[in-house]
Amino acid sequence: MQNLYPDNSVILAPLSGFTDLPFRISARRFGCRYAFTEMIDAGSLAFGTEKTIRFLDRAPEEEWLGVQLVGSDPEHLAKAVNILNTREFSVIDLNMGCPAPKVAKKGEGAMLALRPDDALKAFEAIAKKSRFPVTVKTRIQDEEAPAPTIKFVKMLEDAGAQAVTIHGRIKKAFYSGPVFHDIIAAIRENVNIQIIANGGVMDLASYDKLRAESG
Repeated sequence: MQNLYPDNSVILAPLSGFTDLPFRISARRFGCRYAFTEMIDAGSLAFGTEKTIRFLDRAPEEEWLGVQLVGSDPEHLAKAVNILNTREFSVIDLNMGCPAPKVAKKGEGAMLALRPDDALKAFEAIAKKSRFPVTVKTRIQDEEAPAPTIKFVKMLEDAGAQAVTIHGRIKKAFYSGPVFHDIIAAIRENVNIQIIANGGVMDLASYDKLRAESG
């Protein structure tokens, strides 16, 4: 399988409240090629919420744009993908990493990854419908051992994920504390799809550290 991203690519993560069209255009002026929409609620998109549909806006100069969905209901996800299929995107990503309470209380984001059977059903609902490559954003599931996360990522690989982004923290850590680069490295060594390292990158030094220690 061909990699979605060239080696050593720098990818602008989907950030709710930040990576809207004006923000992305500003980032692209400084060389950002790989960027995503804000995280989009699949249910809101499926039901045609106007505000959510506006998140899909894309500028003519955006040669590459990924869209990230969050949700756990396979029917809502399938309907959302049908809408995305009428537009042009470079990849559809399913969020299984967001720890925010308003997402977690619905059993979505990082909570979905803790229920592998439900997570697989949700992902397959996207993979079976999408005319674009499909990927996943998730978190490590254990700080001590890579095995649980490796098992989960292999399951997604078998279901058709072309790449998986790994945030090197567990759900309860949110966005603080150490990022377990060694766990990301172990995952990368044990799967056959592209792994994107994520978490704690705020400047060039932290980027260099993550890249070096995660491989």
